[in-house]
Amino acid sequence: MSGSKAVSTPLASHFRISLSQCPITEQERPDLGYAISMINRDCDKSTLLEGFTDANYAVDLDKRRSLSSHILCLYGNVVSWKVNLQLVVALLTTEPKYISPGEAVKKAVWLKRIVGELLLQEFILIIHCDSQSAIHLAKNPSHHERSKHIDVKFYYIRNIIT
Repeated sequence: MSGSKAVSTPLASHFRISLSQCPITEQERPDLGYAISMINRDCDKSTLLEGFTDANYAVDLDKRRSLSSHILCLYGNVVSWKVNLQLVVALLTTEPKYISPGEAVKKAVWLKRIVGELLLQEFILIIHCDSQSAIHLAKNPSHHERSKHIDVKFYYIRNIIT
């Protein structure tokens, strides 16, 4: 650690505060306001398992396969990520955007179970997707004529949502 760079913290490391000195509002101790807000921000996210997904349509020029990616964050830190070419050739731009969250949900459910058992804590799972058509397809359980060709294994996300 002697060769490590120093990093700033919201509060000096030697600073100690007793219970009687704890501020009830930020106006009482404005010097502690920033540090307390940083701690509260992280405390609010303590039980949140958050995923971010994206897909690029037909980026593989030879086989015209799409690229899927997802990142899973726990306690505000990245714990899992994956970028890969999808195994199927998508006919519409909605398909890769629908397949990518499905893969993220599978990994997130597994991670939620493992970490939940280790820490004896229940986590809230949130997956972010930037495609409104993929979100609509996942939320709407009716069978669409234009989406019949999507493989059954990608409908796993529907079972998790409902």
